[in-house]
Amino acid sequence: MLKLFSGFAFLLLSACAVGQVIDPESYIKQNGSQKKAAAGLGIFYTTIKRVQADEIPPFMEAVKTMPRTEEAKNICQQQATGVQKQFDSEGRKDLRVRKSVGYGGPQDGKFGCVFFIESQRAIAATQVYFIKIVLRDKTYDAYTVIVSH
Repeated sequence: MLKLFSGFAFLLLSACAVGQVIDPESYIKQNGSQKKAAAGLGIFYTTIKRVQADEIPPFMEAVKTMPRTEEAKNICQQQATGVQKQFDSEGRKDLRVRKSVGYGGPQDGKFGCVFFIESQRAIAATQVYFIKIVLRDKTYDAYTVIVSH
């Protein structure tokens, strides 16, 4: 019986360690979001999923399971630029998005990005972005879930 329990516990822990890619569109439809329209481009839906710092690694692992493509790299670079602009506009000159970011996708229409936020040359936070872009005629909707601690 102990062997059976140990085997089950190992499988459960292994599944948790691998992480899970969040479907941003489904998550936002269930949990709500901030909504912004970009003139002629589409609608951007964004929400933050707050977790403890020790809960971030499985989400990072999930991004690592996604294919590393040039398209994903470009999307993540655009996101990093946007995050940095937001820090700057808020007067947070002490925060920087580290240039080396993890990225992956598309996988089932989703992309993943990992950002390390630095303050005074030390990692202050880690953020994992799950992004889904849905084409709507001549525009698109972009769903983003930011996993952060």
